[in-house]
Formats: sequence, structure tokens, C-alpha cells
Amino acid sequence: MSHSHTTPPADHHVPEVSPAESNALGVEFAMELGSLIAVPAVVFGLVGRLIDKQLGDSHLFFFLGLALAFAGSFTAIFRKIKVITDRMPKVLPKKKHTKEEADPEIAKEQEILH
Repeated sequence: MSHSHTTPPADHHVPEVSPAESNALGVEFAMELGSLIAVPAVVFGLVGRLIDKQLGDSHLFFFLGLALAFAGSFTAIFRKIKVITDRMPKVLPKKKHTKEEADPEIAKEQEILH
């Protein structure tokens, strides 16, 4: 079974993406961020809470579960950021600073008006 969002091995070269595709990587990461944090916190927190109830309701395993979830989430986020930054273009194209520079027709209209 293959996973589309697996982290490649550290020695595996991941091809760069175009600047337009780099925006898509950022949006994809933003959408995954919530699940990278929330899912482990809920799962490990609930499991810890169930263990606490079985052992006498001390909240110890609940907090240990949350700590484990946050450590796992941090690791997953760090790895995802590494994959994204490795794929980002090393040299980004210069941005146009004004509408006139981006569109020659607007520049002509501005010349005529002034």
C-alpha cells in the first residue's frame, strides 16, 4: 500500500517544484497542519484518559498522552517543513511591484493620463 504524503528518506533527492507549485505546497501544508496537531492530541488524550479511569482518575496518563501527542506532532510538522523547503525553488522569480509593471496596457493608459 503506498502513501501519497510520506516523507522520503533523508538521502533521497526530491525534485524542486515551480514557483506556482510552491504555493500549492504551502496550501497543502496549511490544510494538513490541523490534522497533524489535532488527531494525535485527541487520540492520545482519550487513551490516556481511559487508562486514568481504569487506574483511579489521576490525570497522569492523560497529560502523558498529550505530551506524547505534541512531541509526535512537532516531529511530523518538522519533517513536513523539511520536505517542503527541500522542494522549494532555490531562486524565486522577482515579483512585479506595481500593476503597471505587471501589465503593459495599464502602463500605456497611465502614460496617456499623465
